[in-house]
Amino acid sequence: MRYPFILLIFIVTLFAQQHRCDWQVWAMGGGDVSGVYQVGITVGQTAIGWMMGNFLAHIGFWQTLGGIPAIKEKEEFRWQDLEIKETKLFPPFPNPFYRTTQIHYLLDKEKPVVIEIYDITGRIVKVLINETQKRGRYTANWDGSDNTGKLVANGVYICRFIAGDYQKTTKLIFQR
Repeated sequence: MRYPFILLIFIVTLFAQQHRCDWQVWAMGGGDVSGVYQVGITVGQTAIGWMMGNFLAHIGFWQTLGGIPAIKEKEEFRWQDLEIKETKLFPPFPNPFYRTTQIHYLLDKEKPVVIEIYDITGRIVKVLINETQKRGRYTANWDGSDNTGKLVANGVYICRFIAGDYQKTTKLIFQR
């Protein structure tokens, strides 16, 4: 009776060694800050995640603290609902982009508007807008093409926005 129990302990110990990991971790993680922030912590764990083979082994201690409000904001930001008090350029969205990005802006009065895209060497790649526009809300779209219609290379580009005396530049990242 005593020997089968010792044999059982030996077999269990033998199979338990497949998932052994000798390193430890002190870590914290998180998610998107613009909505609900997911926080995770781990202290003194040995491993969490993929191990050898085609299975997922969760070993160690992982505590999820759940959603913690990071920034209170409206359900959905709508730049169209903003009152037009001044000329303003909004950050391009999405950025980085792979198909098209939208450049939103407000004009407080009628004025000439120029939106140009430059590569990092300062060479002009595309002129999106070069005209006088009335007071209002506008969107310019860039699909990653140059003035000849060819797709540009992956990389960082500069969007230059000029509306009367207002000037602003912003960075665009194109990834195909």
